[in-house]
Amino acid sequence: MEVDHQVVRQAQHEVSERKQEVAPDLDSQCDGEGSNGKIIIDELFRLLDKKNDGHLDKDELLPVAKELGMYDGSPAQGSAFYAAWCDEHSIDPQKGTDQAQFERGILADETVPGVSKLSRAVFNILDTESDHYLTQDEFLYVARQLGIYTGSSADWPKFYEDHCAANNIPAKGISFQNFERVLCKHASVE
Repeated sequence: MEVDHQVVRQAQHEVSERKQEVAPDLDSQCDGEGSNGKIIIDELFRLLDKKNDGHLDKDELLPVAKELGMYDGSPAQGSAFYAAWCDEHSIDPQKGTDQAQFERGILADETVPGVSKLSRAVFNILDTESDHYLTQDEFLYVARQLGIYTGSSADWPKFYEDHCAANNIPAKGISFQNFERVLCKHASVE
């Protein structure tokens, strides 16, 4: 059987182009800066806003503040930190911070090195097993919050398994790199 090398090269090129469409390189398409930075911030805020009320209250803000190193995480210090942070940024502590206030208060803080650090902090909060991967159970919250999955809990395992298989994601779960691609609305490929 004779192989037409030109046909093989063309097929490889087409596969490569399709892969770029499905999962663009993070460096060129989803680097957390520019317009993609805004997408990431919007999605991170949605993930932190567990009550879906457009505001982060003390219980929603403190885990990310702790993860970012803004306070030590002690329960005794939490209330004082939250009250001082709200006062500093003119936020009603009963209502909590809206997204614009959150962006000014967190991302404008010189001790927080930008969107990438915030993205990593949210990933670490979601990674309850602290194994550097979001498991099927951990990722269900992300998928629902971001509108990736709207089906039933009973159908979730099959959806997750199919998604991971189609996108070459290992059984151990969604890595941080793939999490950032999810934030940029791209399919994930490890």
